[in-house]
Amino acid sequence: MARPTQEQVEAEIALLGGLSLEALRPRWQALSSNPAPRSLRRDFLIRAVAYQLQVKAFGGLSAATKRKLREIAAARVRAGSSQPSSALASNPAPG
Repeated sequence: MARPTQEQVEAEIALLGGLSLEALRPRWQALSSNPAPRSLRRDFLIRAVAYQLQVKAFGGLSAATKRKLREIAAARVRAGSSQPSSALASNPAPG
């Protein structure tokens, strides 16, 4: 099966906003092979499905990025902090 183009993925993502929660759940299951958690609200499920579509088409986060995110999360849990960690503050997202 050919890899979808960026335009095809963008078009599919654009259609997600018009889907009901009941229509989004099967999309989630098709992409993740698991049923959507009942607690997910529609707006979050749209974002989660869109992200998974992009991962399937273009790949996910690198191993190094996943490792860094786990380190940041673990540090925040250990510190019990709700403030941005120094790692996030020193590496702002491109804007």
